[in-house]
Amino acid sequence: MSNATNIRNISVIGHQKHGKSTLANTLAFVAGISPHEDEKDRDITIKPTIFPLYFEIPPKDQGDITQGINGSVFLINLVDSPGHVDLLPETTAALGITDGALVVIDCIEGICNQARVMLRQTLIQRIKPVAVINKIDRVFDEFHYSKEDLYQSFKQTVESVNTIISTFSDKTFSDLMVHPEKGSVAFASGLQGWASIR
Repeated sequence: MSNATNIRNISVIGHQKHGKSTLANTLAFVAGISPHEDEKDRDITIKPTIFPLYFEIPPKDQGDITQGINGSVFLINLVDSPGHVDLLPETTAALGITDGALVVIDCIEGICNQARVMLRQTLIQRIKPVAVINKIDRVFDEFHYSKEDLYQSFKQTVESVNTIISTFSDKTFSDLMVHPEKGSVAFASGLQGWASIR
């Protein structure tokens, strides 16, 4: 914590019930942190919750990320934000202290209204988004998509996110579009505890 250049604050945002808290809780659990019992019992995030996570850049990736950092060890403060429309002020306040945002999107439902509002807010505050296409376990357990249907669904979700970004982003800010090949789109199942960026 004394190495301020290697501290990052990342918000987890998205539509209600798209798996934000499950994803954040899984990451926290891996780091040895238990979720707040009151929110777990209510099945809703009421206020932003911060999980401090330790991360070390793998040796194979250290050569790519050297600008503005001191060493390869990071403290990542993961901020699990409310997804309910009535709690938008709490989410907006949490975004004010973050460096980046994980925009969690249900792979079946796609990007919904509240996620659009929150994504727009991240762009207004010049925060770089990363799209997390979540609940991929639903594709196999409930819907049995073909490979082509799955590809088209993911492609449509990424295009929807990029449409919002192109509409609301500050053109003088660096490219904020999300692309799987650039590592700015993750595919995940918070429930099963896995994610992949390529």
